[in-house]
Amino acid sequence: MSLDVQMQHDGRYFVEDWLAARVRPDEFVGQLAPSLFLPRLKPTGLRAAGPDIEEIERTEPRFLVLNVAYAGRAAPGSSERTFLDRLAHGRTPYRPVLEHRLQSRWFLFDAATLDTQPWVDSNLAKVNPWIHVYERPGSTP
Repeated sequence: MSLDVQMQHDGRYFVEDWLAARVRPDEFVGQLAPSLFLPRLKPTGLRAAGPDIEEIERTEPRFLVLNVAYAGRAAPGSSERTFLDRLAHGRTPYRPVLEHRLQSRWFLFDAATLDTQPWVDSNLAKVNPWIHVYERPGSTP
């Protein structure tokens, strides 16, 4: 039941709506993680590029969506880690436009604290992650 309650109030729903209001049907949205860890794009009619970095660089999507916790998994020295580091330090054409994680009185605990507890093995830590959205300035709105 805890997982059901948490998922009903997951902040990714807000980001889905935010993107749907800004992305045209012919545009791609870059995913910097597997779909499972991000706001849904395809069910809302949006097209996804990524999480392959080469695909993202080739398609040059106007928006990139990042799950902060998942990004921490990128292996040192990988093209993914290099891209994420460049993104975090403002060395890509993308700029932050949204950071979102729902704060709700309905949450039974703070899922972010589960990521810091090595003894916890639960999917509850995957619910309501910090989501960052970046936009490529100068891209056609």
